[in-house]
Amino acid sequence: MNETAHSYLDDFDTGKTTSKKVVARCLERISERNPSLHALSEVLAEAALAQADDIDRRKSAGQKTGRLAGLPVIIKDLVDVEGAHCKAGLDFLKDYIAEQDAELVRRLRAEDAVILGMSETDSGAFLVRTPQTTHPVAPDHVVGGSSGGSGAAMAAGFGLAAIGTDTGGSIRIPAACCSVVGFKPTYGRVPLDGVRPLAWSLDHAGPLVNSAADIAPVQAVLDPQFDNTGSAKSGPFTLGYDPDYYADAVPEVRQAFESALKLAESLGHEIRKVSLPSPESVLAFHMINLTAEAGAYHFEKFPDQWDNYPEGVRQALEIAKREPAYRYVQAERARQGAREQVAKAFEEVDFLMTPTLPILPPKKTDEMAETAKGPVPVLQAHISYTCLFDQTGHPALSLPVYLNEQGLGASLQIAGPLDRDKAVVDLAVALEEARGPLQG
Repeated sequence: MNETAHSYLDDFDTGKTTSKKVVARCLERISERNPSLHALSEVLAEAALAQADDIDRRKSAGQKTGRLAGLPVIIKDLVDVEGAHCKAGLDFLKDYIAEQDAELVRRLRAEDAVILGMSETDSGAFLVRTPQTTHPVAPDHVVGGSSGGSGAAMAAGFGLAAIGTDTGGSIRIPAACCSVVGFKPTYGRVPLDGVRPLAWSLDHAGPLVNSAADIAPVQAVLDPQFDNTGSAKSGPFTLGYDPDYYADAVPEVRQAFESALKLAESLGHEIRKVSLPSPESVLAFHMINLTAEAGAYHFEKFPDQWDNYPEGVRQALEIAKREPAYRYVQAERARQGAREQVAKAFEEVDFLMTPTLPILPPKKTDEMAETAKGPVPVLQAHISYTCLFDQTGHPALSLPVYLNEQGLGASLQIAGPLDRDKAVVDLAVALEEARGPLQG
C-alpha cells in the first residue's frame, strides 16, 4: 500500500517528517510517472513547494498549523483551483483558468493542505473510463471514471488524498478500479460552489485515499459537522444485503463480497437479507433525470460547442434532447419510490452492503463487459450498483477486499443512513483492519 494520510499527519505532528519531505517525494513520483500515466492534467509544483516551506517554517517557529498541515492533495479538474487549468476533461475548456478556489478547496487550504495539481477527468464527468489515463498497475485496463485521474493518482502514490466528484458513482468506480478507498458523503454535506455541475440534484464531492482511516481527517475538513455523523449506537450492527442486487456479479466479485460478509459476521455483526430497488429499475430513471439535468446546464452554458463534445457525451445529451418532459416527471416519481424502498431497508438494518462493481476492471478496448447474466455496455456495468445512492443521497464508501494476480480487484460498497457519514467510515475502518493487507 502507498503512504497513508493518517500516518503522515501523525509523523508531522511528532516531528518525524516535514511537509517539504512528503511534498517533494510526491512531486518526484509525479515527475517520474505522470508523463506515461497522465493521471494529472496540471502539476502545481512551485506553489506546492512554497506552501510546504511556509508550513514547516511556521511549525519550527512554534506557530499554529492546520489539521491537514502539509498533506499533499490532488483536485479533480472540474473543481476550481485559483490559477489552475480546470477544464473538466473538455478540450474546448482547455484555456479556462479558475479565478478563485471552490469552497471545498478553500476549506482544505484553510487547514494547510497542499494542492499538488489537477487530476484528469472523463469528459464533462459524463463517462466512466477516463481513457486518457493509464492504470498504474494494469496498463491495459481502465482506471474508471469520471474521477479516473484521482483514482490513478492515488494508486500511483502521487498524493496522500485526492478529491473526486460522484453523480452516478464517479468516486467509487475509480476507487474500485484502482483498488483505493473512495467516499461519497451524504448529498449536500460538502459544498459544490465552484464545482462544474453534471446534474445538480445528484452531484457529490468527496475524497479518494489509500486507507479507510484516511477518510476522517479529510472529510472532517470538507464537512465541519462530520464528527457529529457517527452511529447512534456502538455496535455490533445489523448489515443488510440483497442477493438479487448483485445477481449479475462475476464469480470473483461474488466470492470477494461474500467473504467480506463473513468477515463482518466474524466481528459480531448480524447479516440480514433486505430488499433493494433492482439495479435495472434504477438505471432506467437514472439515465433520464441525470441527462435532463446535464442538458439543462450544457445546452445553456455551451450552446455552440455541440461538435466539440466527444461522441459518448453527445450520446448522453441526445437523451436529454429526445425525451419529453413527462418522462422526467416519471423518472422523479420512480426515484422517490427508490428512496422510500431504501429508507424502509434502513428501518431493518444499520448499513447496506453490496459489491461496488459487478465486474473486475475491464480492458480499455472493451465496449461490452461480461457479467454473470451476459454482456452489457461498460457504462452500465460500472454504474449499476453505485448510482442508486446518488439518487437517494445516502453516504456510500468503496473499500477494496480482493486483488488477483494482475493487481486488479473487487471492492465492497458500504452505504449508511442519511447524515451518518462517520458511521460508514468507522465501519469501513474496522473492516479494513480485520481484512489486513491485500495480497495480489
